[in-house]
Amino acid sequence: MALTAQAIPRREAQLYYEPDVADTVLGPDTAKTVYAVYVNNIANSVAYYFKMWDALVGGVTLGDTAPIVQYKVPAGAARLICLGMGDGLAFGTSPSFAVVDDAGDGAADPDGPTSDVPVTLFTD
Repeated sequence: MALTAQAIPRREAQLYYEPDVADTVLGPDTAKTVYAVYVNNIANSVAYYFKMWDALVGGVTLGDTAPIVQYKVPAGAARLICLGMGDGLAFGTSPSFAVVDDAGDGAADPDGPTSDVPVTLFTD
């Protein structure tokens, strides 16, 4: 049996965000397909939740608007999150996101991380 190496075409762009304000909603404010997200929580000693919405940044109210994607990122860890089983997840409005300390959408005023949590979106 022979192995064949094949180059993987890069179809994604990388959108890098380094939030410098706690509990802030960020995003490109344009429709995108997101294939993966890299969330770097290495600088924090507690877990945080990465949440995404299909909405413009100004259309998300933290604590009230239910996210369509949510992942827990453990303390002192980074995670690469693949969306749509590698086929991507289409956001018709905008892939807005936040990193906060509360799961779900029930917290009246979720807090952001104490140290920055850099986020990279891999998009079309």
